[in-house]
Amino acid sequence: WPRTAEEILCKEFGVFGPIASVKVMWPRTAEEKQRGRNCGFVNMWNRSDAQRAKDAKANEELIGLEMRIGWGKTLPRPDQPVYVH
Repeated sequence: WPRTAEEILCKEFGVFGPIASVKVMWPRTAEEKQRGRNCGFVNMWNRSDAQRAKDAKANEELIGLEMRIGWGKTLPRPDQPVYVH
């Protein structure tokens, strides 16, 4: 089983296509920790794969947390995906 949140996100979303990048924003302040929310970003290689992942994973739970999936800003792609299933 994956050891980090990034690995978990790669395994969950990688089945829909190659992933360009994954980032988890960990709570830094006591207030952020009390909210009990984490934020993660998965940048899929292809928009069509991202749409399939968004449709399939919307409102699902992952490690006991409800996922809210939306569109973020466009990011530059690396030369190679960071994860391919």
